[in-house]
Amino acid sequence: TWSKVTTTVEFREEKEPFGSGGFREAHKATTKHPNFKDNIWVIKRYLPTAKEGIASTNQTTEQHTRKTVQMHLLARNFASQLECKVAEQHAVGEFGKVPRYRKIFYGEDDNKECVTVEEFISGKFTKYTNNTGDLFAEESDIIGQKAKCLSHFSYEKSEKKLLLVDVQGSGYDFFDPEIA
Repeated sequence: TWSKVTTTVEFREEKEPFGSGGFREAHKATTKHPNFKDNIWVIKRYLPTAKEGIASTNQTTEQHTRKTVQMHLLARNFASQLECKVAEQHAVGEFGKVPRYRKIFYGEDDNKECVTVEEFISGKFTKYTNNTGDLFAEESDIIGQKAKCLSHFSYEKSEKKLLLVDVQGSGYDFFDPEIA
C-alpha cells in the first residue's frame, strides 16, 4: 500500500538534465533535509512526448509514475532475496557481490508534476538486458551474468509469473527496471 504520510523535501535541482531516455530526463539534486542530505539524488521528469504517449494509453502520469516506483521496488526486493539466498547457501565467496537497486520515491513538484526521486549512481552506464530479456553482456562479463541470474531468479521466485527485464546500471547498482 502507499503511505498516507507525506514528507515535504525541498531539493536544489540542477536546471540542465545530465541524462535523458525515451520517457524522462534526469536532473541531479541535493537537499538539506535530514533524511536525504547524505546523498546526491536524481529527479526524473517526463518528456512532453512521453506524457502524450502515456495519455494515449488512458493512463495518467501519476499512475505511470507509481507503476515505475512499484517495478523498481519489486526489482529491489528480488535483488535482496537473491542476496539472502546466496548467503543462505553459503555461496557468498563463490557468487561474490550481488547486484542491487537503490532507493526510489514517488514525488510531486510544486506544479503537481509527478516525478521519481532516486539515489544518484555514478559511473559508466551499461545495459545488460533489454525489454524482451535479450542479453547484451558477453559470457566473460561477470556483472552481465549476474544480471541474467537476477532475471532468472525473479522468474523462478515468482513461480514463473514475472520476469525482471531491461536490466541496466553502473557496476552492481541497477536502475530503471521493467517487469514482464
